[in-house]
Amino acid sequence: MVTNQEIRVFVAEDDKMWRQVITSALEEISAVLALPIAVDFISAQNAIKQLKKLKVDIAIIDGNLTPGDSDGWEGQQLIEAIKKLGSDIKIIGYSAYGQPLLEAGADAVIDKLDFRSIGPTILRLLAN
Repeated sequence: MVTNQEIRVFVAEDDKMWRQVITSALEEISAVLALPIAVDFISAQNAIKQLKKLKVDIAIIDGNLTPGDSDGWEGQQLIEAIKKLGSDIKIIGYSAYGQPLLEAGADAVIDKLDFRSIGPTILRLLAN
């Protein structure tokens, strides 16, 4: 359920430009909806360790975290590892190739070119 409490968003994205795109989209929904959003950018290697410490509501995971690797495997592995934590973290896969991320356990997938749907997707996931 969406409240006025801070929403903690964890983002695993290795590309600086896409990190900025995500940050801008999150800032926009935070301002429009008056919902405070805290963003943590964490590398895939440190993600699981950090997720155990942070109280995260939403994780946005790039499907292709390994430079030069086009199969998205590291993003899939990260999603599977988050699911194994048994937490209530809602996972949004962020990729042009979303089906493998859904199969890995993502709750939703956003195409990278459809970044404006980040806000509505977060709200939908938090409402469920």
